[in-house]
Amino acid sequence: MANPIQPAGFDHIVLRIVDKTAMLAFYTEILGCTLDWDRPELGL
Repeated sequence: MANPIQPAGFDHIVLRIVDKTAMLAFYTEILGCTLDWDRPELGL
């Protein structure tokens, strides 16, 4: 049976983490990603 759902990409992904500082360092310094926005009042 063929898969009827064929996603074109990702809009956003949620990752539950323990250490935000380490996570940001990994994604920005190691992988070269950029932070688009930060919402600390919402825990995001």
